[in-house]
Amino acid sequence: MVMMLDTPQPEQHVQQPITRQRRTVERRDDNHTTPVKRQILAAVTLWRTLRGGLLQMMRRLQS
Repeated sequence: MVMMLDTPQPEQHVQQPITRQRRTVERRDDNHTTPVKRQILAAVTLWRTLRGGLLQMMRRLQS
């Protein structure tokens, strides 16, 4: 279980610059977007990071 908890960490480090870029884009668009749109964008980025971690875990379990 400890191994499975540790596996998402490298992928999070890889994805942090991407999410930072997305956040800066969101900040530029804040003048035009509503809070609901911001929540949707946050949910999408969170879903992508979670899905990436799950896919990596599945690959490690299969190999």
